[in-house]
Amino acid sequence: MTFSNIQELFKKPIDRPIDGVIKADDERHLEIELNEYVVTREVSKGLNSFCEAYLNNPTANGIWISGFFGSGKSHLLKMLSLILDSDKRVDGKRPAEFFLSKVQDEILRADLKKATSIPSRSLLFNIDQKYDGIGGAEEAAVLEVFMKVLNELQGYYGNQGYVAKFEYDLDTRGEFDGFKQTYLRVNKTNWTQDREAVATVTKRKFAKAYAEHFGGEEEDAIRVINDAKESYRLSIEGFTKRVSKYLEEQEKDFRLNFFVDEAGQFIGQKRSRLLNLQTVVESLAAATNGRASVFITSQADLEGLLGAVKFEQADSISKIQGRFKTKLSLASADVQEVIQHRLLAKNPDEPAQLIEIYERELENFKTLFRFSSDSRQLKGWQNCQSFCGLYPFHPYQLALFQDSMQTLASHSIFEGRNMAVGERSMLSVFQDVSKTIKELPLGRLASFDQLYDGISGVIRADKKQTMAIAQNQVNDKELRILKSLFLLKWVPQFKSTSRNVSILLINEVSFDIQGHEQTVKDALINLERQSYLQRNGEVYEFLTDKEKDVEQEIKRVEIGDSQVIKQIHGVIFEDVLNSTGKARYEANNNDYKIAHKIDDALIKGSEQSIAVNIVTPENPNFESQETLIARNMGGLDLMVILPDQGGLQDQIRNFLKTDLYIRQNSGSEDELLESILAARSRQNSTRRQEIQFMAEEQLKNAKLIINGNIFEAGQSEPKSRLNKAYQELIRYAYPKLSMIHGVFNEVSISKIVNEQDDLLNNSPIQLSEAENEVIVEIDRQQKGGNLITADGLVRYFECRPYGWNHWATLTFIARLYRLGKIELREKELLNDDNIVEALSNNRRLTGIEIRKQETYDLSEINALKRFHQELFGNVSSGTDARSTCKSFCNEMAEEHKRLSEILAQASTYKFLTVVKLWAEKAKVISQKENSYLLNNLNNFKEEWLEAEINILTPVKNFLNGNQKTIYDKVKNFAYSFIDEFSNSSSEKIQPIKDLLESSKPYAGGLIPKANSAMNELEKILKQDLQEAKESAEVIIDEQESQLKLDKSFLLLNTNQQEEVLKATELAKSDLQSATKPSMLWLRINRYKEKEKPLQLAMIANLLIPEDSSEGVLPKTINVVPASKIKTNCKLSQIKDSEDLDEWLNALRIAAEKELDQGNRISL
Repeated sequence: MTFSNIQELFKKPIDRPIDGVIKADDERHLEIELNEYVVTREVSKGLNSFCEAYLNNPTANGIWISGFFGSGKSHLLKMLSLILDSDKRVDGKRPAEFFLSKVQDEILRADLKKATSIPSRSLLFNIDQKYDGIGGAEEAAVLEVFMKVLNELQGYYGNQGYVAKFEYDLDTRGEFDGFKQTYLRVNKTNWTQDREAVATVTKRKFAKAYAEHFGGEEEDAIRVINDAKESYRLSIEGFTKRVSKYLEEQEKDFRLNFFVDEAGQFIGQKRSRLLNLQTVVESLAAATNGRASVFITSQADLEGLLGAVKFEQADSISKIQGRFKTKLSLASADVQEVIQHRLLAKNPDEPAQLIEIYERELENFKTLFRFSSDSRQLKGWQNCQSFCGLYPFHPYQLALFQDSMQTLASHSIFEGRNMAVGERSMLSVFQDVSKTIKELPLGRLASFDQLYDGISGVIRADKKQTMAIAQNQVNDKELRILKSLFLLKWVPQFKSTSRNVSILLINEVSFDIQGHEQTVKDALINLERQSYLQRNGEVYEFLTDKEKDVEQEIKRVEIGDSQVIKQIHGVIFEDVLNSTGKARYEANNNDYKIAHKIDDALIKGSEQSIAVNIVTPENPNFESQETLIARNMGGLDLMVILPDQGGLQDQIRNFLKTDLYIRQNSGSEDELLESILAARSRQNSTRRQEIQFMAEEQLKNAKLIINGNIFEAGQSEPKSRLNKAYQELIRYAYPKLSMIHGVFNEVSISKIVNEQDDLLNNSPIQLSEAENEVIVEIDRQQKGGNLITADGLVRYFECRPYGWNHWATLTFIARLYRLGKIELREKELLNDDNIVEALSNNRRLTGIEIRKQETYDLSEINALKRFHQELFGNVSSGTDARSTCKSFCNEMAEEHKRLSEILAQASTYKFLTVVKLWAEKAKVISQKENSYLLNNLNNFKEEWLEAEINILTPVKNFLNGNQKTIYDKVKNFAYSFIDEFSNSSSEKIQPIKDLLESSKPYAGGLIPKANSAMNELEKILKQDLQEAKESAEVIIDEQESQLKLDKSFLLLNTNQQEEVLKATELAKSDLQSATKPSMLWLRINRYKEKEKPLQLAMIANLLIPEDSSEGVLPKTINVVPASKIKTNCKLSQIKDSEDLDEWLNALRIAAEKELDQGNRISL
């Protein structure tokens, strides 16, 4: 059989009526629905699980059926409700008879037959449509709907729970039918018509009928219905009791099955509703022993729904999952199978013409429908059978369209309460497309964009304004692109590149694919230009109306070229190359500064440095690469010519414009704008990554030019390519880099200075090529009158043509210093002790001046050596000018230290201040430069030698010899005994005074003279002390005798007498230990004036009786020395007897006054 067009292939008319969406409450086409239902492989597996639970596990009374929009889950739910309901008849037969014939598996068919033989009633309802929120609280929304359908099953009014409860109560008492008859008789209308308004307009009718039926007043009847309304409470216990009672009234093993359509959408993310559903299912199982089952449909599987709802306790999830152990999931394979059987079934199954097309175009198909590797991979026709079964559709269309429906619905694109597809299913959409192309010849295919037309009728008007406008502004291919990208706007992982979009538009098996792809690419560019699409790298995205406005505003944002250049620099040099501004030369492991340029403009670094010059397609000379290469000739740039592909700079401009627009407009109260900006921000982040990837790919293929020659670096990673080019660039830019070898660092300087090794060629005398370059440059600059610094030399040799590492240059400077070729100064001349530290500190290099070393006559060097020996008494260690001067300065520094130590003793020996001047001079001269020491020796030599002879050596000898010992002894003697000698001994004392008052005690023989005088005076002092002791002992003895002969003393007992005489014994002891006469007389006077009066007072007080009269304590007796009595005599001297009488009389008066006071007088 030969077919002329597509519609002739199909077994059934393609344009016959097919209900794409099965509605729970629609019973108009039950026979068609039963006849056309397809039991797919996945449905069969699910039905096996269902039968196991329904027949053998009464506690697992929850069945969860999940599937995406239009997948057929509602159809399956309706089929199960029909075949399980014992009372249901379609065309005089039970629905099970229609259904079981479609089941191929004999075991499953037997199980289903057994299940359908169990007496049962099915309650099928769309929970979202049934719920009105009138009869109960939000927390019991699921229970409210279940109670509602139960009430309706039993003939009660489901919309008002209290009315149904009233009816149920009447019915249980056998009064309900009678009441309805009374109501009809009294009011001439049916109760079932009026009960919905019983709380308002029909309340009086109710009262009249109730009063008539039960007797009583109408007011009492009104109170009855009001009380029923007020007291009504919906509870799970009440519901399960009602179900149990209903089941008890039925035949044995009767089942009541609740079929709940779109429960997943109703629950949404409301935890309370999901927990309420769990409670209903769990309570029904417990109350009915599994005789009441709950069948649920949901777009998401149970686990997915649980993941969207927040739970405080994990056991809440496990309980819900335990109630729905039976799960049926309808996947895309089910939909494909249904579409193939119901819509695309062929006659025969594999028409010869389709087989011929498949075999002829097999290899072509692999190319035509190969999506880009970085996008989501979609399967093609697996074999000829697959091709014939799905023709004129491709398998990718089912998978993508399924995702499209889900994502469009989640973004509220469709009409309807739940924003779902509404009355459209995948079956309906694919039928519409088939009808559109039915008259086309064989070989033509359905394209993805045509699926848009199948759902356009249910898209919200405000969501398709862009499409409406585009129909009058764009061509046919551009409109097809917009339709495709509208469907795919939120589909994850699918990348709408020009290649992938061109595949979506393929509508025939054999045509010019390259030309097709080019026209698609041009159309995409044009749509982007008109702001219908947005481009992120290679990916295009459909823009909604608001997004289109935002995109147009973004395009109007002004971005300067400098910002673009800055961004290019960041992407290439920072993100891709991770450039630090330096390149490491592998031959010496040194880093070299690399400047950054973009289109010849310096972005970072110095014009004097070698550079990387990125040449973009926007360079004015880009079209003439011969000109670019010629301009590179003789330069220091590595020229990197980026390929003209991908629009890197355009993408960067889009990124910058978007970023600026987002920052300027964020924080708006417009929620839609904020969501668009958030999406744009995420897309911009992706675009930034794609820009980096694009730059990386372009660098892999960029031309590398050095000195006008193409450098071949292969197509490796950008960092590796450029690193190879850097090596060549550095070799070219620094031809004198080859003068140095090895590794240089801080240790190199120390080793040169301290170990005197030659690091370059083991020769201590001959200069290396590099060292000679340094000394020549120093000489050149010095002759030019330039200030030469270590930092200046380092920077000079870092530049072309040298490129030396700064440690290398500093090492060469150190060696030239060590060889005596140069001198270094940092305020003062540097020497071996501080030069290493100075050169190793980069911050000090600018302050280190360098000059060629001066030359000196040998006689000048020898003269300094002789002076060194004369002054310090040791031989200089110097061998040349520098070492001789260093040796002298070191010794002079030691001299300063020695003199400072002497000066520190000036507080004890004041005459030592004479060395202060020479200590200061020693410090100054120790810091003098070599030229001063050698050229000005005669200016300071003589004064130093004279000072050494006349001052410094005598002072040192004094301090280090016997003179200091004698001086200290004389000084101590004078301090202790000089006052013991009368004026008659002044001549003998004078040598001591002369010594101690002299500024040069170490000179003129003063010390021997003073020592002799001291010895003589010591002899005199010894004799005077002995005589004074003898006299003092006589006086003490006399005083002691007086005490012992005193009458009062004799009245004391022995112990008291010994206590009194202790002071006398102490005085005697002190006389024996005295070292000079003055001490003896002072001790005698102290005894007579203080101690003896105290002894007399002690005697008197010891003799006072202990028990005094009248309880009064005895008065203490004081003794006053006679010498302390103050007389009132105005005479200054006694000249005659009259004066003597006057004085004696005054003395008597004063003495009597003391006695009158109770005191006694010591003589």
